Amino acid sequence: MVAEGSLGGQERRNLVIDTGTNPTIVDYRTAKELGLEPVAQSNGSTTVIDGLLPTYYSVLPNMDLGTIHCGSMQVAVADLSWLHEQTGVRADAVIGLDALAHANFEINYDSRKIRFGAIRLPHSAVPMSEDARLLTVPAKLNGFVSRLMIDTGGSSLILFAGQMPRGMSWRDLGKIKLSNLAGHSELEEIQLNELSIGSTNLTDSIALVANTPTNYNFQGVLGISDRQFKRVMFDFKQRRVGFELQDTGKAWAYSLCDSLSDSGPCPIGPKLPRITGSR
Repeated sequence: MVAEGSLGGQERRNLVIDTGTNPTIVDYRTAKELGLEPVAQSNGSTTVIDGLLPTYYSVLPNMDLGTIHCGSMQVAVADLSWLHEQTGVRADAVIGLDALAHANFEINYDSRKIRFGAIRLPHSAVPMSEDARLLTVPAKLNGFVSRLMIDTGGSSLILFAGQMPRGMSWRDLGKIKLSNLAGHSELEEIQLNELSIGSTNLTDSIALVANTPTNYNFQGVLGISDRQFKRVMFDFKQRRVGFELQDTGKAWAYSLCDSLSDSGPCPIGPKLPRITGSR
């Protein structure tokens, strides 16, 4: 998801809304334009799915997104050019949980808008916890109690091979290529018999298995795709997150579009909707 905001006082910057990132990451070209200097001995890397992202750290004077206003933010600086290559949209920054947790918000994938402030959670909302500075929710994977990190910056369900419950079974679907901040990798694709988050039923979901060992206490990452979800709502005061699924007709249409994607462009909406911040 992409929204317009300001970085370092410069307006109309493209900001990716990503609850699966912490801290916020600024593209190195944007950092150069803003004059962001590395802090002493800041070179290092950030862990992402199936790899490491080379980064250095700096201090962003201010960031504004809707009702969220942050000053003197410590941010990572990295090459985000792959996002432009994949979507055609230049990403000036990936806004992470360090900024997003300052306000309750709702993403509406149908209207392509983010709403900040008071939100109404559905009865199916579930409690969220923090693990390694990221948000996780309880889930059931093929009958096994698990935890998944909620990732508005991704669109895939990714499970960690080393964290998956013993005895869990699935149907193999082959290999698939994944592109992310660390580059390109090839992951195993599987189909789950059961996936649920509270009363939200995501049965028959397709998942990717990352073989890279992790130090996380959760079993995978739930990417929030507009093909599957109509709305997602985060209430940081109540520490709860709510989901509303797309109707089955639209989900079927997206599925059909995927099967025809090799023969031409999909007519059902863009891959990366632009979302405008609203109060």
